[in-house]
Amino acid sequence: MRFGPRESRGWLLGMTTSQLVLGVAAVWTTTRIFNTGTSAPMRVAWVVIAAACLTVAFVPLRGRTVVEYVPVVINFWIQRLTGHDVYLGGVFRMGNTDTAGFVLPGDLAHLKMINFAVDGAGGAEVAIVHDPYAKTYTGVLALEGSTFALLETAIRKSRVEAWGNLLAQLCSETAVVSRIQVLERTLPDSGDALQRDWSRRGIHDGTLQAANYEQLLAAVDGSTQAHECFVSVSVDARRAGSEIRQAGGGHTGAAAVVIREVDKLTEGLRAAGVRVEGWCSPRLLGEIIRTSYDPASRPLIQRRGGGLGDNSGGDDGLPSGVDPAICGPMRAENAWSHYRTDSAIHRCWWILQWPRQYVEAAFLSPLLLSSRYQRTVSIILEPLSPSRANRRVTIRQSGVTSEAALRQRFRRRTTRRHEVEATDVDRRESELVAGHGLYRMLGLLSVSAADLAELEAASGEIESLAQRSQLEIARLSGEHDQAFGAAALPLARGLR
Repeated sequence: MRFGPRESRGWLLGMTTSQLVLGVAAVWTTTRIFNTGTSAPMRVAWVVIAAACLTVAFVPLRGRTVVEYVPVVINFWIQRLTGHDVYLGGVFRMGNTDTAGFVLPGDLAHLKMINFAVDGAGGAEVAIVHDPYAKTYTGVLALEGSTFALLETAIRKSRVEAWGNLLAQLCSETAVVSRIQVLERTLPDSGDALQRDWSRRGIHDGTLQAANYEQLLAAVDGSTQAHECFVSVSVDARRAGSEIRQAGGGHTGAAAVVIREVDKLTEGLRAAGVRVEGWCSPRLLGEIIRTSYDPASRPLIQRRGGGLGDNSGGDDGLPSGVDPAICGPMRAENAWSHYRTDSAIHRCWWILQWPRQYVEAAFLSPLLLSSRYQRTVSIILEPLSPSRANRRVTIRQSGVTSEAALRQRFRRRTTRRHEVEATDVDRRESELVAGHGLYRMLGLLSVSAADLAELEAASGEIESLAQRSQLEIARLSGEHDQAFGAAALPLARGLR
């Protein structure tokens, strides 16, 4: 597979509105510099102003221009000055929710959880997250995949084709799925859960198989990693209005539509060789969120499993998972270089550029399989309908043509990058004609550590692994609180 270059969007010759304004300001200052009536000190001042405008508009800094950091810096200091950089949860927020909801910090505070009882599932409940601002309903699937890199070439090819067919099916005119998130995370695993499961449900008959299994458990040294994978499916209530009304209307009808779409996705995932463990219940989603904010709570939470119907091998008492009402952080603090919550410090990256050359389907293996720290890889996909995709490609083709005409008029050289972007737009049109889907895609990474020293070590590792995976990433300085909610939590957020 191959990824196209990141599009350079702009109004004129690839310049954005802010760059264009600053460029015009710099050109205007040149009239003051060469004005014969301007004194020498004033000319120096105008030169400094012009240089500052050009620097802010066009000089890149860690993947973004300086002008793109301006709203980030303003938002960060507004948080600091108003005290919104510190969040207090727990007993300080319990009065703002009911027993079925949850309270999260920052831009996640408006999300609501709906407990939906599935018909014919023995009273099992599914957690549906409602965003009243975006008018979306989101359900989460827990998955377990095989080691893709060890499969035969023919099997890998068939699974990649099955995944591609699934993505193409979601890009129909009548599709109601507005967003999909694939989240894979690693968590430190001491092996205690395996020991408890063996003690509770194992067959201790003294056979050779039992002895070998006990030896394997004894070899677990506490430095292993547990891999977890989730797929979030978000349904747009505005697109699915008729389906929601047919299903009963309101939150109940919307939740039923989400379950229907999740079931469709489950069939496609199984065709791609992915084992689907099932929907995420409210307490399971609460556990995912809680262990993201407070990784140190995982060993204690893993010991739970005494509820009715629990078969996870936990201790008697509390049922497995976490009550959604208390799954948020007890305290969160946003800093420029990191985001601190409870027992961990987090840092997030944006995948600025995907591989520019042809790569195999397992090109993310170094990042997914080699990490020694708690990290999350999150990919958010927004399917575009054929009409919207064609319109988007047509507009982009018109932009490429007009930019080429402007470059020729102003006698600017057409670079190889411009040629590659034009070729990539033509390739997208050919793929749409062939029946493939078009997606907006965002990739985010996050890493968690116990202290700043460990965070720096984990950050160095994640950046090295991203480089081995041929990814160009940029730290989301000043935005780690918002980025963490999109990167580490399966809530299908992040794209704008």
